[in-house]
Amino acid sequence: MINLGTRKWNRASLRTCRSYSTYSDITVVGNDTAGIATIAALLKTELFQPSKSHKRITLVHKAPFPSSSDYNNSDIQKIPDQDTPQYFSRQNPITTINFSTLQFLHSLGALDKMNHKLITPYKKLFVNEMFGKSYVSFNDQLIDQDFISQFKQRVYNETLSSHDYNYFGKNSLGASVERNHIQSILYDMVRDDEKCEVIQQEIKTIRPGKDESTSTIELQDGRIIKTKLIIGNDGENSYVREAHDIESTSHPYGQQCITRTLIHERSLEGCYQRFLPTGPIALMPLWGNYSQLVWSASDELAEELISIPDEAFFGEVNRKFYEGSKYDFGRYSEILPNFWPRDNYEMPPLVVNSNEASQFRPRAYDLKSQSAIHHADTRVALIGDAAMKLHPITAHGFNLNITSAAILANEIIKQARCGGDIGNYPFCLKNYAHLSKLNELQARALVEAFKKGFQDTFFGNEKVGKALSFVRNIGLDILEVNPMLKYDLAFISAGCINHPLKYQWTEEL
Repeated sequence: MINLGTRKWNRASLRTCRSYSTYSDITVVGNDTAGIATIAALLKTELFQPSKSHKRITLVHKAPFPSSSDYNNSDIQKIPDQDTPQYFSRQNPITTINFSTLQFLHSLGALDKMNHKLITPYKKLFVNEMFGKSYVSFNDQLIDQDFISQFKQRVYNETLSSHDYNYFGKNSLGASVERNHIQSILYDMVRDDEKCEVIQQEIKTIRPGKDESTSTIELQDGRIIKTKLIIGNDGENSYVREAHDIESTSHPYGQQCITRTLIHERSLEGCYQRFLPTGPIALMPLWGNYSQLVWSASDELAEELISIPDEAFFGEVNRKFYEGSKYDFGRYSEILPNFWPRDNYEMPPLVVNSNEASQFRPRAYDLKSQSAIHHADTRVALIGDAAMKLHPITAHGFNLNITSAAILANEIIKQARCGGDIGNYPFCLKNYAHLSKLNELQARALVEAFKKGFQDTFFGNEKVGKALSFVRNIGLDILEVNPMLKYDLAFISAGCINHPLKYQWTEEL
């Protein structure tokens, strides 16, 4: 028996207490893809070698992760490309990834592990509106412009392996892929690495260590984790953010996003988006003749669309893309196109109704904006939905979160190589907080510009709204014939803003 002050402890009790205490340089809390991607990048270095007593990086999560076996099993690998959806017909969220995200995934080795049958590259993007006849189209020739040929060479030839390079096509604008597919591959990489400990456990409390060398995390099973840096990766209702007293703002858009897998009369040539009075509607290409519908609509319209029969639903989608312009601007519609010749706008193939199409049910979720006031503080960094949540109107939220993961991993690695404190805000986390917030503000400004710029009224005034539509159509026509402006818009809209030109985990010392 050992006497410690007034309380007596036996040796068995001391061993039990010690077993419930551990140390970690970095602890990531939550299931978002961005945090898992950050860990995967850190594990590519030799900086976080485990000791006999503890791992240097810890992932704590409550909900289970998707299984990579669902995407790489032998049945899927054997089937032809055009038959893939018949065997793989679940309705998990689809995301569009840009070339910066492709570059990031390749640098981790994740792209090679993914099932390429379930990744659909696209080389065209068509955007128009219901308030005029103007449009903007992006295609593979955009990437072949002389002024960005050097950029294209760097991104594709130097970063993608020959197999990936040929598969995706050197001029692809991006690709459509299930978000769970990416997350499952990254999780496998993290789980199987000896430098990382994965704990599926709910967190009881977090005690921030702003004035100390470590923060403390207590799990529901009584285990204590002392850590230099906590990365809040736990979604829009982040407990990490709350525990560190980081304020956030939130407001609903009064809209719902409807998603559904559709079948067309032929395969899609690219992505299609049209701005309607009630919100944008978009089609993202999937395997074969399949696509993913993403439709932002008012709450009332969304509830109506979810409840109507399949035939009426498919007909409504076709009507929204093929319906004529609400406004006719007379001879202007002929003057500028004749002065600056351009390609004709390509309409998407019609959606077809079939028994197979009916197995895919529409789903809707509320749209809202959320933003953390700060993306980092002493001993804490926020990432993913814990830091920001945007309207899907520009479809770049996922890419923006991957950019944040790349920036955060770069800053941590640079600080660790110098032997510094990775939880120190001024020397490590400040630059991440600045760049991540800057990316959010730029993206949010673009989202609001699209949302409010494509309305048919101006503060309820339809005449002013029509005048603004006329000005907007002139702008779209000028954009369509100016490849430099189109490239800039595509680059910003895709969420490539401030994406690192170099990754610290690929740098040789």
